[in-house]
Amino acid sequence: MKKKLFLSLICPQVYPLFNPAVKAQFGGAEIQMSHLAKKLVGQNEIENVSLLVADYEQPELEVRENIHFFKALLSKKNTFSQITHFFLSLHKPQTDVFLQVTLTPFSGLIALYCRLIGTKFVYWVASDADTDGTLPFAANPIKKFLSELVFTFSNLIIVQNQKQKENLRKKGFDSLLISSFYAMSQTPPAEKKPEFHLWVARSAPLKRAELFIELASYFPTEKFVMICQKSSEGSQEYYDELQAKAAKLANFEFIKYVPVDANMSDYFKKAKTFTNTSTFEGVPTTFIEASKNSTPILALNINPDSMFDHYQCGFFCQNSMEILKEKLQFLLDNENIYGEMAQKSFAYAQENHNLELNTEKLVKAILAF
Repeated sequence: MKKKLFLSLICPQVYPLFNPAVKAQFGGAEIQMSHLAKKLVGQNEIENVSLLVADYEQPELEVRENIHFFKALLSKKNTFSQITHFFLSLHKPQTDVFLQVTLTPFSGLIALYCRLIGTKFVYWVASDADTDGTLPFAANPIKKFLSELVFTFSNLIIVQNQKQKENLRKKGFDSLLISSFYAMSQTPPAEKKPEFHLWVARSAPLKRAELFIELASYFPTEKFVMICQKSSEGSQEYYDELQAKAAKLANFEFIKYVPVDANMSDYFKKAKTFTNTSTFEGVPTTFIEASKNSTPILALNINPDSMFDHYQCGFFCQNSMEILKEKLQFLLDNENIYGEMAQKSFAYAQENHNLELNTEKLVKAILAF
């Protein structure tokens, strides 16, 4: 009988998604990995699933939902101690394959270290910026060099869209395209009754939350809801400014935190539209959350694999606030078209982001090397 795999995922900020008592920052990549980890548990080909996570004052090792959690990043130590502890942590779980998501200056060193100790390594591209060199730390040549070593030493590189695949191909690296995924129903939400226009992200400057507040100012009779958790990438001053601007609008509700699995989906179910104002993304998890709930998407500046052209599940607004306003007004004025777009949004999610099918693709790819 073929040996089953021991698989470990490296995703430091995923822990709050498994422990509701921890009110800490996470993003779309962490949501993706939480769904993946849960789905991998119980797969016929997988013996054990582990997660290497940051320090949230939890035990060094604990088990939640049949997943083993190892504390790999210590928050109250100096940099040298943190790095040392992390690399020693790679030996704690019994592992055949490590999988990491989200590029950091240490990603290449992790892949190299796994190569040296004889453990397979998979890197999952989280954003277009991972592949085009536009991440903020990439301005430092040394950090950029170290991070991009991950593409040299990975046994498998997974990308989320064709743009990422083409970027890596130009650099001489092969990759496997597996679209991002989300647990979802096979049937659309019954009797959707939209109540407001929604924006969800952390307060990182690249998300440009202030533009959604500006959008709301042009539609005083419509309700707008922003769920915006404080980001370590943005200052407290910026976060305070967002709240102050939002407070000036009678039609605007600013929410600092919503438990992702408990209540977040309810907001997408009740949303008329979902708006993304980011400068760049991969395939945002919020796009999947919106589309699986039959919510049309208004994207200011991103159009992964021309999804809005192919699936008509929303509008790409060419980084123009004027176009964004026009498209929102268009949907408000055309109920029939809005209904058709809502249906197409759900169809897009089912065709591209099915958790079951995409997990099968991943396991098959890992077993192949």
